This record gives sequence, C-alpha cells and structure tokens, in this order.
Amino acid sequence: MSNWRSEATLTFRYALVGVLNSAVGFGVILLLTYAKLDPILANVLGYAAGLTIGFALSKTFVFRTQARARGEIARYVAAFALCYLLNLAILVFATRVLRLGAIVAQLAAIASYVIAMFLCSRFFVFGR
Repeated sequence: MSNWRSEATLTFRYALVGVLNSAVGFGVILLLTYAKLDPILANVLGYAAGLTIGFALSKTFVFRTQARARGEIARYVAAFALCYLLNLAILVFATRVLRLGAIVAQLAAIASYVIAMFLCSRFFVFGR
C-alpha cells in the first residue's frame, strides 16, 4: 500500500474512533451541563470517561501496535494531559473571555483536542 493510502487509512480509523470517543465524552458533558454542573467540571468528567476507550481503540484498531502497553500508556497519558490542557485553555478562553455559550465552547475545545491528540498519537505515542 502506498504511503499516502496508508496515512489516509490511519486517519480514517482515527476519525472513526474519534467519533465514538467524542460521542461518549460529549454525551457525558451534555448530561452534566444540562444538570447545571459547572462547564469546566463537566468537561473534566467527560474527558475522564473517554480516556480508557481512546487508548484501547487507538492501540488495537487505529495504530495496531504490538509494543508493550506500559510505555504506550505512559506516553498516551502524557499526550492526553498536554492535549487536555490545550482543550481546557480554549474552553476557559471561549467561556470567560469570548463569553460563548457552554455547548459552542465545548465543541471548539473538543476540536482542538482531537487534532492535537491525533498528532501526538501518530508521532509520539504509537509512532515509535
């Protein structure tokens, strides 16, 4: 398979997992937001819900690595923390500075996380 086709397949699989993971995480966020929980706390809990699903599916379905999980888990958690901090910074900026509604701000934060996490997963976590 050519390199561009391989990358396209990888990106497609990541997108499928991302849709599932985002649906789970955003579902939790929506439920908690409509329950009047603080948007920041709702976001934290939504991302916590998707962490295990994201790692397992990224390892087995997206990147299909055979490496020992321990090193990948450590790198995945580090990448998650970095990407989540980016997500949180965008959420705080959107809600407190731009004064966007909670749902629109959450969507912007999610988009930043998805892109950053793909790049980290591809080149740092599973790309070794």
